[in-house]
Amino acid sequence: MSACFRTKRIGFWYYERFVTTGHFADCTGSGDPIPIPIPLETKTYDPDHTYLGWVELVGGDEADASRVHSGWRWSILPGVRHYGTRIPINNWLVGEPTIYTRVWKTGSATDTTSGYVLAVTDIENPAHGVMEDQVITNYLCAPGDSGGPVYKAYGSGSSMYASLYGIHWGLGNYGGTNYSVFSLIEEVLDELGGIEPMLGL
Repeated sequence: MSACFRTKRIGFWYYERFVTTGHFADCTGSGDPIPIPIPLETKTYDPDHTYLGWVELVGGDEADASRVHSGWRWSILPGVRHYGTRIPINNWLVGEPTIYTRVWKTGSATDTTSGYVLAVTDIENPAHGVMEDQVITNYLCAPGDSGGPVYKAYGSGSSMYASLYGIHWGLGNYGGTNYSVFSLIEEVLDELGGIEPMLGL
């Protein structure tokens, strides 16, 4: 899963971008995989091994996210997949979410799950070190969900829409317990620059 964005200055020669996780697991050693930042120009593929594009910018200070230059002009779609149905993104969060706000995450491993915001704090990220202002939540996640959109869902049926809150990146230790963590969309936009979320469907 990934959130879809377009360049702020759309023109005939501009390709769409999408944002995904800023890390991946290095499996070259003899031990457990080690999360490391994604190198620039890394090629990305979907689960069916279809080429999607290449990494052109990586965050890491306040956003575990990377900006991917799409290999095909129309290969990405706006909106988020919410329990199997794509719903439009109407806006995105500016600032921090309120504690106990319910949020949803859609990822490749666990699909759509929901939970509540527990804290906004600095926390250790396995690939990037200590990251500032990360959002601690209790939604279910698993390896493979990294890069999925985190959002708040509104409405019901055909009138549903989402407000984009951030990008999921994994588990972080908060108060001695591992919780799901995401980077705020405001920080993603700031670190990756030159893009904005694609609204509508």
